[in-house]
Amino acid sequence: NIFKMAGKKAVKFSFLIEDPKIWKQYKESYAVVFQKFCLNPKKRILKGLDEWFQNEFGKEIHERNPHHLVKEDLKKLMEWKLTRGKFRPRLTQMIAENKEEDIRTYSEEAFKNIDDPKKCIERLCKLRAVGPATASAILTAYKPEKYAFMADEAVQSVLSGKIDYTLKYYLKFLDEVRLKAKQLSATDDTTWTPHQIEICLWTAAMATKLDVNMSNEVKEEKPGSKRKSTDQLETSKKAKKVKSKN
Repeated sequence: NIFKMAGKKAVKFSFLIEDPKIWKQYKESYAVVFQKFCLNPKKRILKGLDEWFQNEFGKEIHERNPHHLVKEDLKKLMEWKLTRGKFRPRLTQMIAENKEEDIRTYSEEAFKNIDDPKKCIERLCKLRAVGPATASAILTAYKPEKYAFMADEAVQSVLSGKIDYTLKYYLKFLDEVRLKAKQLSATDDTTWTPHQIEICLWTAAMATKLDVNMSNEVKEEKPGSKRKSTDQLETSKKAKKVKSKN
């Protein structure tokens, strides 16, 4: 995916890029790319579901004491995951077959072991229709500063070859994404999370697929220069008009 950068030769965005400014611009472009993604009639309900996943789901879990999931969480999460990716209606039915008691027990155990990715995912995968990818979505909503969703687009940007939907493969992906977040945080004035890295990778991949003109979204600033704000640009335009009249 090659995008034009202001005043620079076209560059290829990749997981190897070390400049946090470029990553930040992709993160900020998520809403634009996601909006175009949702223009697909089959994706229209995704806007509300994604708002829930990104901003509400984790808070709902943290408000429960002890932290745990309920069946409605799993059903809504699966709807989000399948609408965002490949739709497999059988999984929607299977996830609803889990007993409320089991959902609470296994999710409670997982959240208590949040610093042990392997143990967390193994607990969640005891639930019907929950594999490493779905488990990663749950953990990402709960602790985005520690986890990243196993989105196909993000995984393919990090690991080569065919995607293997296994715990071992996800842990390898998570290690890489965590390392990238740590590297960017070391050179940036903000702290990066694994989930933000995943969001950037998804944005870059989908921008290419949907043919979104990222030259309008992503700009590479020259060293020592500051980007003009909208107000500054408007003031500049008005000044030029006044000057031309005089």
